[in-house]
Amino acid sequence: MKNNKKSFRKSKAWIAKSFFITLFISALFATLSNGILPIAPTWISILLILVFVLLGVGADTIAVAVAIASPIPFNSMSSRRVRGGKTAVWLVQNSDKVANITGDIIGDICAIISGGAVAILVDGLTTFTIPMPAMMIGVASFISALTVGLKAAGKSFAIKNANRITFNVALFISAFRRER
Repeated sequence: MKNNKKSFRKSKAWIAKSFFITLFISALFATLSNGILPIAPTWISILLILVFVLLGVGADTIAVAVAIASPIPFNSMSSRRVRGGKTAVWLVQNSDKVANITGDIIGDICAIISGGAVAILVDGLTTFTIPMPAMMIGVASFISALTVGLKAAGKSFAIKNANRITFNVALFISAFRRER
């Protein structure tokens, strides 16, 4: 019973942290998007939307990979002091939080921001002869289909390469922090 209360408190704390992390990252991405898109040339707007889509797809892929990765090879790497091994163990042991940050926070924020960015882009394309509602439906549908299709491919790739993806993420992270 005591363990359940402690676990519940930790869970509530994580929910609060993820709320504020999401609030901060959303504000940052929305500020970037709303600050650049209205004044940017069309090709920059399209590029920024694609960056948000690809960032969301990559984050979603990492979420799936870390959630299903096997800890066994990473425990071995960690004991042999292979760079990235301890970080990979940490990623797998905390896969629920890592998947929440990458898949839910970053992935979902990118999807939402790219949708808003599409609205800003289409609003700036009023000089074309295509009616605004038709253009909005067409562009939004294309970006949605692109996002969903790439996420499906990313998930398939993550399932087949979970350990390799997790280790590469661990190597990247370990380049910025010292493993103990």
